[in-house]
Amino acid sequence: MQSLSDLERAVLAAIVDQVPEWGEALRQQVMSATVTERENTGAGFYTKLAVTGGQKLVGVTSPIGDVGADIEAMSRGMGFLLWMKDGVADTLEGYTYDDTTAGLELTALRFRSVGPRSV
Repeated sequence: MQSLSDLERAVLAAIVDQVPEWGEALRQQVMSATVTERENTGAGFYTKLAVTGGQKLVGVTSPIGDVGADIEAMSRGMGFLLWMKDGVADTLEGYTYDDTTAGLELTALRFRSVGPRSV
């Protein structure tokens, strides 16, 4: 298993902030998360998570969060969503607006800011 990248950690923290009704349980899930798989689709990526801590979130529907990031390698940045499965954080989705992730090393993406999506 792999560790979350700096970008993945920042995005997940921003998503946690957007859902205060599930904040503490989701924060515990995110803090315990490791990466089981990363898929670069060319239009973004999927990071599959393994979560070992935190309570299941009851009544949550997917996706949650609406986060954007200013990525140095992209003209318009990326958007992010967190997909849940049975009340547990399952997959972080990152998508571009009009750039490509083809050929980029996902774990090395540099970013200037992460916060609520503005595009």
